[in-house]
Amino acid sequence: GISSVCTPLDAECRGLSSFTVALWLWVNNVTAGAATPTTFFTTRATNCTNGPYEMMLRMNTNKVRMMSTGNTTSWTSVDTTGAVPGPNQWFHVAYVITPAGVTAYINGQPAGTSTAAAMKTTLLTPPDRPLGDFGFGFGHYHLATPQTGQFTGRLDDVRVYGRALSQAEVQQVIDTADALPDLRVAGGATLAAQGATNTVRTLSGEGYVSGALTVLDRVSAGDDAGTPAGATLMAEQVTLAPDAV
Repeated sequence: GISSVCTPLDAECRGLSSFTVALWLWVNNVTAGAATPTTFFTTRATNCTNGPYEMMLRMNTNKVRMMSTGNTTSWTSVDTTGAVPGPNQWFHVAYVITPAGVTAYINGQPAGTSTAAAMKTTLLTPPDRPLGDFGFGFGHYHLATPQTGQFTGRLDDVRVYGRALSQAEVQQVIDTADALPDLRVAGGATLAAQGATNTVRTLSGEGYVSGALTVLDRVSAGDDAGTPAGATLMAEQVTLAPDAV
């Protein structure tokens, strides 16, 4: 994209020490190193301020990187231990921050933790930032980011919770996401999945899916109601999420 979103700071967000950032992310490649155009979430108000109590989330090749100043004026960076599924597909990223440290999730699965001092002292925004000023934003690395420095992938369903979500709650966010479609193949048709991989919530119906497909929730032949006897649903390459059935 070539646009970004900024939210004004309110009293509920200011100085939070336990919170969760969750969102759906689409990146165009997994080869670009960490840089300003790979940053997709930030609480950094201006360039070169360096906190304290500012944070950013960005891509670093095929890993997600969290950067935080904590209670200092220098950045600490921590990459996920797990890699994202790949480019040109939707995947879910969640960061749970508490005074005990940071836990990252990719598609609901643990993808690394950190108890570095800066991570343990991360706040959603500085406790003394004036209400109504910049709170947090996505699609850029600070409030005044020029268009050339903005995030070039896609974002959807960005959520900030004022508490630490459990892994089960992160998974529930994924399972109930409106951003993912339910795919139904009708009447024995053949469907060609577009792009390297597609991610859907459910797959059902009768027919054949060519190409690669990732299903996060459920695969079932026929329909939930009135399923014809002997309905056959085939797919060339299906990857099931850990909790899919």
